[in-house]
Amino acid sequence: MKNIYRIFITAALLAAAVGGASAQNLRTAYFMDKSVESHNLNPAFAPERGYVTVPFIGSTFASYTSNQLALSDIFYQRDGRLVTFLDTSVDAGEFLKGLRSNNQMNVDMRYDIVQAGWWKGQAFWSFGIGVRVNTSIGVPKSLFEFLKDGNGYDGRLYDITGLRMKADAYTELAVVIRAISTVGGPSAGV
Repeated sequence: MKNIYRIFITAALLAAAVGGASAQNLRTAYFMDKSVESHNLNPAFAPERGYVTVPFIGSTFASYTSNQLALSDIFYQRDGRLVTFLDTSVDAGEFLKGLRSNNQMNVDMRYDIVQAGWWKGQAFWSFGIGVRVNTSIGVPKSLFEFLKDGNGYDGRLYDITGLRMKADAYTELAVVIRAISTVGGPSAGV
């Protein structure tokens, strides 16, 4: 039974950690002149030409941030293979020394179901439907100690009262009109 808990908690932590794999792509789009994604970071930006995303194959954004826990704290290279911190080849002291008493992790994801944008006269219109999930997880160091060292057979008690999770999930519908002013710069309006 204790292995089921370890597997479940490890899977949840790994899922949270993997979220950062593509986080830099959308932030880079902010500085790309011809990117149609830049308007997601600044609604005042208008692409040079119209666009349509393929329904259900739209853009995906994932971001992972933490006050301490990085992928290198979860995965270790041992004997030419990649293992998690739960592997017996990873020393408990080596793993636990890099953790704080309270480890904060944030995972933000956005999936665009459909998006379209087009020029009509001097205004750029855009429409989008998407799904967003913002998750915040607080994990006390004692939970990691429990996962690595065992379940208290030595009489030790693990205090996990700081364990918490908050998630906001919602569907987003956006209609944005960017009108070109007479001065020559774009202005945003909804």
